Amino acid sequence: MRRVALTLTLGSWLISAACGQTQQDPPKEDAAAGGSGGSSGTAPTGGSAGDAATGGASGGTGPTPVEACANGVDDDKNGKTDCQDPDCFAGCGCALNEDCTNGKDDDCDGLADCKDLGCGADPCCSGAVPKAESCAGGKDDDCDGKIDCADPDCAADACCGDASTAPEACANGKDDDCDGKTDCADPDCASSACGCIQPADCAIPTNVCLERTCQGGVCGTKPALGTPLFLADPTPGDCRTPVCGPDGALYESLNDGDAPFKIGPCYEPHCFDGSIQGWAKEDGTPCGSGLSCKRDSPSSWSTSQCVGCQDASTCPLGDDCKAAKCSSGKCGYAFVPAGNLTSANVAHDCRVHVCNGKGSAIWQADDSDSPDDGNPCTFDSCTNGNASFENAPAGTACGAGKVCDGGGNCGP
Repeated sequence: MRRVALTLTLGSWLISAACGQTQQDPPKEDAAAGGSGGSSGTAPTGGSAGDAATGGASGGTGPTPVEACANGVDDDKNGKTDCQDPDCFAGCGCALNEDCTNGKDDDCDGLADCKDLGCGADPCCSGAVPKAESCAGGKDDDCDGKIDCADPDCAADACCGDASTAPEACANGKDDDCDGKTDCADPDCASSACGCIQPADCAIPTNVCLERTCQGGVCGTKPALGTPLFLADPTPGDCRTPVCGPDGALYESLNDGDAPFKIGPCYEPHCFDGSIQGWAKEDGTPCGSGLSCKRDSPSSWSTSQCVGCQDASTCPLGDDCKAAKCSSGKCGYAFVPAGNLTSANVAHDCRVHVCNGKGSAIWQADDSDSPDDGNPCTFDSCTNGNASFENAPAGTACGAGKVCDGGGNCGP
């Protein structure tokens, strides 16, 4: 009988805790009933001492701790207190998801509204500009904590008056029955002759200058946005470009920038007033390795062929150490003999720039190419291609009535 009475008392305590009422400590078993007595403990309240066989070692540690839900204590030692403990969600009325605009901690995680991690993507917490309240979408569109007709912004909305019971018209672009669904998107219109809900439900027009429309459940077309619209050219290089007109019709526009691709290396095409024109390149124009252009006739501007050279003048130019040549219709180079001076030479630098006989040029020392610093009190010379300037002895004449001082200076 004692064990039964204890069970009922503990059950009543649990029910009281789940309802969030002020709690007292749960009932404790006494030593005589095998509760908290030691191995041979003495009953603290007058009960008989429990021995090891009955009230001592067999007593255990008492009932498993249960979260009280309203005492500010983590009773079951799981790191969560009161309504933050999943054991209390039912009694505390915790929701699975946070309502991000009602000022309450709906999911009992200690964070309310936009401070709750679950609201990071909510429009009212993401920094986006709130929209106007729709009054029939079941959402707090303007983020003021009031939804649809409960929002003062909806006081004059038809969906918040007697008209909210009107049937859906299905083809007027309005949400007549205020269920958040308009025309053919409303299940109430399933039996009506709805041809489309959105333009994507309609067939793609064969005319690329038209786009689909859906008005009142009926498919249609209208000129493409941004007309006149230049389209991708299906025939590039014809001096013309297709365009969409403002009436949705397809036209051709003259386009002198749509020149044909190069027709051979010896012909230069271009557009003029929408027609293809061009000219043959002059004789001797390089058109490949060892090749040059040659017109079909000296006066021809319409045709020219890329052929081997006719003479050295039709070949790529050479330089100081190689000269252009034409041999058996092929261009090449004749090397200038070694030692020939190039145009890169500079006087008085102790060097000379000469051809090496293999088509290239090299620098060589030239001690005969003495430098000149313009000072009459120095002896200028070259040594292995390097310039040197030695001071003249003191007393060396350096001008009318002037002599050198031995330090490279000329004076009286």
